[in-house]
Order: sequence, then structure tokens, then C-alpha cells
Amino acid sequence: MVSRNVRIAGRRTSVRLEREMWDALAEIGRRENANLNQLCTHVVHSRPDGGFTSNLRVFIMNYFRVLQSANASTSGSTTNEANVDSATPPATSSGAVLNLSASR
Repeated sequence: MVSRNVRIAGRRTSVRLEREMWDALAEIGRRENANLNQLCTHVVHSRPDGGFTSNLRVFIMNYFRVLQSANASTSGSTTNEANVDSATPPATSSGAVLNLSASR
């Protein structure tokens, strides 16, 4: 487990996640052109109920599920993907999955 400080809507807090989860958040940030604080703020605004760390893990999983589903539909795959949380909208043609403008 790795602890990091993040700012959520300007408020500093500490988060403990597995190294792989931090790596996944960094990849999402690169794909979405967003920093860690912006992603965390997005998660808090999208999923206000429940524990923040747990919500981060769910966000990461849903993000990559939506991305995989979008990539599969682009390649013509007919796999039946499960519905994902509405907090993670479908991928756009530019490759972005999130609309972070409301969270910034």
C-alpha cells in the first residue's frame, strides 16, 4: 500500500492504495489530460456516497471496462459488456472517457 496526499476540491487528504491502482490513475490522467487532484475531485462529485478509497477503485475498474467496451465496439466485437456506473460515460471518438470540465 502506498499513501499519497491529494487535494479534493481544494481540501488536502491522504489516500492509501495499491501501487497498481496509483499506476492506473496515472494512466487515466494521461488519457484524460487531467491531474490526480482533478480525477479525485471527479470521483467525489460523481460518487458522493460510500468510502472514497473504495470509490476510487470502482472508478478505475469502470473506466477501463468502458474503455475496453468502446475499443471492442470499434473493432467490431460483439461481446456483451455489463452496464457500468453512469458516473463513467462512454468513450468519445477522441479517446476521452470522462468529461472533467465540470470537476475542474
